Amino acid sequence: MYHHVTNRGRNKQTVYRDDSDRTLFLDHLSISVAMCKIEVHAYSLMDTHYHLLIRSLEGRMSEAMQGLGSRYTQDHHARHGTDGALFKGRFYSKVIDSEGYLGEATRYIVNNPVKAGIVGRPEDYIWSSYRATLGLEPAPMFLNANGVLIEYFDGDRNALAGFVNERTSAEGNFYRHVIERRDNGQLLSADRQEATDRSCRLLELARQKPGLISSVREVSEFVCSAFDITIHDVLAPRTSSELEARDLLMTVICVQGIAETAELADAFCISDSVVRRRLSASRKRVTNEKGWESLVATGLALLPLTI
Repeated sequence: MYHHVTNRGRNKQTVYRDDSDRTLFLDHLSISVAMCKIEVHAYSLMDTHYHLLIRSLEGRMSEAMQGLGSRYTQDHHARHGTDGALFKGRFYSKVIDSEGYLGEATRYIVNNPVKAGIVGRPEDYIWSSYRATLGLEPAPMFLNANGVLIEYFDGDRNALAGFVNERTSAEGNFYRHVIERRDNGQLLSADRQEATDRSCRLLELARQKPGLISSVREVSEFVCSAFDITIHDVLAPRTSSELEARDLLMTVICVQGIAETAELADAFCISDSVVRRRLSASRKRVTNEKGWESLVATGLALLPLTI
């Protein structure tokens, strides 16, 4: 899974005073890449904050980001004779669970300098990954400059440039508000409404088969209890734990024949291919992990044996 990771200075203070600070941060980012087996697919360093699009290969994203923040803070203080907390707290991470959001995350990150009025075109900003992705300059060793380009745009740099330069779309506007409001520690009402809409779609699937509404609600409550989260977290997941909860709910619903993958994709607002991948991974976990097998079995037991 891709993650859009961001953090800003405490009390909106400057975290990169000069280009040497930015170089230092990227040096420490390269260390995290090597030590914790993460991939960096896009980045943008602003004065007061950063944005990263990363993928963890070994589930060590938190370790990588905590180490990055700690090392950079120490060296920043050593350079400037300062002390105390540099960043506002723990980094914020949004899971990118659809191809649409993968494109929007990339577009949002590299357009940050344009939105801030620093440059007129994203390719003119030297402290982002975009120039390397377009082939305008060599990519640093830690950057997977062509990962999203190949996966989402079939390697077509012109298609990527056209998409980035559009800068606006309904999905992009929603994505921007989610990132910016959560970055300020606020809960976006539209995000909660989206989860509510998904809940309605899920129950609509149950309504098509008499007697299942109460059972689906019971399974949903079980999943929430198992992961100690709300149904909104399950239906609009942001963390790995919330994604696991969604996987469990989708697995039970699909195995018991309540919905096909296309119906689940519509209910959860993700692509059919994402549903298939997550269900395939869940089936493997049932075979290899006793704890996951037990969770799925408990969920299935809450539904009628025949649909």
